[in-house]
Amino acid sequence: MPENARRLLAALVAAWTVSIAGQAPPPAPAPAPGAPPHRPRIGLVLSGGGARGVTHLGVLKELERLHVPIDCIAGTSMGAVVGGLYASGMSTDEIEKVLLGADWEEIFTDRPPRRELTFSRKEDDRRYVVGFVAGLDSRGFHVAKGLIPGQQLSLLLQTLTLPVARVRDFEGLPIPFRCAATDIVTGDKVILSGGSLASAIRASMSLPAIFAPVERDGRLLVDGGLVDNLPVDAARAMGADVVIAVDIGTPPLKRDQLTSPLAVSSQMIAILMQKNVEASSAQADILLRPDLKGFSSMNFRHAAPLVAVGEEAVEASAPGLERLALPPEAYAAWRRRVDERRPQPPTVDFVSVEGASPRGAAAIRKYIRTAPGRPLEPATLERDLTRIYNSGSYDLLDFRMAQEGGKEGVVIQAKPSPMGPVQLRLGLRLSTDFQRQSDAGVLAGLRWTRLNGLGLEWKTDAELGLNRRLDTELRQPLDRRGRWFVAPVAEYQSLLDDVFLGEDVARYRASRADVGLDLGFNLGHYGEVRVGPRWGHDRFSPEIGQSEIFQDFSVSTGGWSLKAILDHLDAPDLPSRGYLLDVDAYFARRYMGSEVSYNRAALAWHGFATRGRHTLSAGLSAGTALGSDLPVYEWFWVGGFDSFAGYQRGQLLGPYYAVARLGYTYRLADLPIVVGRGVYLMAFTDAGNAWLTTASIAARTLRYSGTLAIATSTKFGPLIFGYSYAKGGFDQVTLTMGKRF
Repeated sequence: MPENARRLLAALVAAWTVSIAGQAPPPAPAPAPGAPPHRPRIGLVLSGGGARGVTHLGVLKELERLHVPIDCIAGTSMGAVVGGLYASGMSTDEIEKVLLGADWEEIFTDRPPRRELTFSRKEDDRRYVVGFVAGLDSRGFHVAKGLIPGQQLSLLLQTLTLPVARVRDFEGLPIPFRCAATDIVTGDKVILSGGSLASAIRASMSLPAIFAPVERDGRLLVDGGLVDNLPVDAARAMGADVVIAVDIGTPPLKRDQLTSPLAVSSQMIAILMQKNVEASSAQADILLRPDLKGFSSMNFRHAAPLVAVGEEAVEASAPGLERLALPPEAYAAWRRRVDERRPQPPTVDFVSVEGASPRGAAAIRKYIRTAPGRPLEPATLERDLTRIYNSGSYDLLDFRMAQEGGKEGVVIQAKPSPMGPVQLRLGLRLSTDFQRQSDAGVLAGLRWTRLNGLGLEWKTDAELGLNRRLDTELRQPLDRRGRWFVAPVAEYQSLLDDVFLGEDVARYRASRADVGLDLGFNLGHYGEVRVGPRWGHDRFSPEIGQSEIFQDFSVSTGGWSLKAILDHLDAPDLPSRGYLLDVDAYFARRYMGSEVSYNRAALAWHGFATRGRHTLSAGLSAGTALGSDLPVYEWFWVGGFDSFAGYQRGQLLGPYYAVARLGYTYRLADLPIVVGRGVYLMAFTDAGNAWLTTASIAARTLRYSGTLAIATSTKFGPLIFGYSYAKGGFDQVTLTMGKRF
């Protein structure tokens, strides 16, 4: 990513500060416990700054070492995260474990670990652009208000603040707390002082156009950095006599960096932010500006050194801070009073659901493992909410503690997806070998969910481009758990294929239409097995040239289909861990209407293991006629970057084939989390062939190829540029962009 673009995005993550009419602060509350009258009440103000917010943790650690008590905290964006967790009673060690141990890639892509996704969503992951969904209901089309709904971030914050979930007034927290947000409708500054602490923090860091806004008390709230990135006035309103403010914002660009319109736009935002922060910092008694040169607000993966940067900033101002320190005994007493204010998780007497239809509530309850009569366990509740969210039917899930009839319980608040029951997804693909074979296509998928109480779903996928496909199926679960299902299916495809005869190449269009009825079994989140009858019609017609082997013909087919897939990969594109196993078999029989009986079976397995930046991979794909006379239109087409690099698709052709692949990938660099995962150097070798008979399968007939490639994983799919050399003097330069479907 260009430096100017990175700085503009960093400025966004740092929470832009613009001049918008502010909201008058609330009146000062009465002094809170922990602030004896004989010393000044100390307030800590923490600014927004994305990954730079880890600096705040170092500040807190060093203030603790100096025995400087904190009587109230105000924060914005990432400052609200660190400040809010500390105010809830978490120790600096606990916060450090969270900030440095969290998978921010999952949080900021709003994707749970892929192993937790249902198999249906894993399939969509492989085909479609992650995060792009449009919905249709009776009111028309809808698109998301942000690239990221924010469920993973909300879930993390809910779990961390669970001990104080019953506290509805932030004055009642172990340390009184406020955070700043922006009403995106009116532009007003909103100082959040009560309600759910998790949703308040989440609202304070809802970066516009990236995170979806948070609705609270009828307001639509986004990042507080838009109006107040350093909320000193909020600390004053809490009665702070002395304010320690920590500014971790991004400074403006220098003159020699203003080389493009993007840079000028970034500079304008930075200037506005600086002026607003300067106005707030002038009200602080002690201002800390850590030396953050070289640290990006986007780089959460390498934020650990920022803890030391925060400590150094406090050390540099130690003379002014030491006068605020307490003697060891007094500081220990203050710490005890803070700890005593942290409540313990309650015993759950009931679990209920609100915000969903009776049918939806019943579906939600099957995912709930939180048991009444036991203390509320954060890990169990987190898994409950994750399972519900992974079903894809709900946009956000929250919970609140409630009292009913003298009993206390958990109310799960389900917010149905604003996309409606009909959802549209898109996938994009472009590939070329700069010779004969190029392909460009758009894939569109419609999902009509929740058609009955058991979860009937209608799925349709259509590809438009040089190749054309249309697949549709109705998937009806047969039990509440969805383990067994039936699926009427209909498929149509029209593909362009090259037939190689020496140096001559003929191009054919292969068309196939099938209908069938599958009986399937879900293998948990990992895969499925399905079997059923298939009837179809194939047509094979030349478009350029004609081969002596392949003639213009059409044929009717009928038989039994068996498919099994296990998907345990950690990512749909450029995975680093896990495995994928795919088995596809078809048994054509005359009694089913086929013009000829034959068997055809294919198997593909790919495995990945990673240590640090190094990934090793292995793969095996093979196809067989299982001893039958496989008709030529069902032969296996081998070749291409994903099949046998160095050879073009169809250059190797036969009723039997096998290809083994060994690979190594090195992660050269990390990308900003909101852009993608990384940049990789890849090397792999293939060995195999396609054969006409089993007698010709031998080691001496194997072909080999080697490939070097550079790749990057983006939100729109992988971008891969590679060079392959194959036995026989064949070589190939390949470029692929987007999803492969």
